[in-house]
Amino acid sequence: MNHIKAVIFFVVIIFIAATPLQAEETIVRVYNVPMAEECMWNPDCLDDGIPAVVQIEEGIKETALRLQVTEESRMGYNDGLFSFMIIASGFSPEEMGEFRKKANSVGLYILGQKPFNSYADKTTLEIFENTEDLECRTGCAGIQRFLCCSPSKVIAVALNSQKLFDKILVMHNTEEYSGAGQRDAGDYEALFAETFATTYSGSFAEELSLHEMGHSAGNLCDEYLYPPGGYYFECPNCVATCEELSGDTCQLGCDARADFYRPEDSVMLSIKGVYNSPFNPPSEKSLRVRFDWVTRPPEVIFTDPKPGPMDKVILPFLYLLL
Repeated sequence: MNHIKAVIFFVVIIFIAATPLQAEETIVRVYNVPMAEECMWNPDCLDDGIPAVVQIEEGIKETALRLQVTEESRMGYNDGLFSFMIIASGFSPEEMGEFRKKANSVGLYILGQKPFNSYADKTTLEIFENTEDLECRTGCAGIQRFLCCSPSKVIAVALNSQKLFDKILVMHNTEEYSGAGQRDAGDYEALFAETFATTYSGSFAEELSLHEMGHSAGNLCDEYLYPPGGYYFECPNCVATCEELSGDTCQLGCDARADFYRPEDSVMLSIKGVYNSPFNPPSEKSLRVRFDWVTRPPEVIFTDPKPGPMDKVILPFLYLLL
């Protein structure tokens, strides 16, 4: 009988070794693309007819990349701080001084704005001089101002940096007005560290980066109105009724919904506009929810991989055999 138990035990062990701990899934990413350059100052400017929300299927990806927190990865590590990383793309080693100067200016500009500045004592800024190809380019999905990068390469570079990070901004070495902001679609506990923003390195990089971080760090919609044909994804600052908005201002028309309402003007409407605060009350609330979660008191985190579905079935059986 003991021989039979031993044989079964080793067969099960081999089966477990051959079974991946994490399932794979297809990731569909939602990107918000910057407003047309001529609309930066004009909140009444109708965008240029290009849908500004793009869905891109990135293919198969291991869920372990975002779910497994290890001492080696430092991705979304709960240390009670908001770790903001700006990564270089397309800068040569000789140009890194230029990158560091521009990235530092962008980082300090963003972190100096409300509500980012409310977390100043819980925030770190990391400027990372990356020289690896992140496959960043303008003109993605046929939209010239859409600056996209390979998500897997961006995350891999951040992980290999051995630095903590909760949110990434990729700065690409181009003067062509462009950027993008990935949104977490409300699932910030799983996707906050994985979704990132991109920006060009030109004249309005500070303002554009703040706008894109609104998408990426707050799951915010654009507040300008797209022409018909755009996609709408639920967000706190573009809603069906005025009752859903906090604050006194309620204006008709935002994002891809002419029949939806937006709050008072903000950087999500026009990056060079005039407004009381960069983010209006509903947008600021959404950002604070995420920052409060990221900067929550440190807790004990298991560094072992989470058990996959087969472990729950097989491991108790092993215990019974023993």
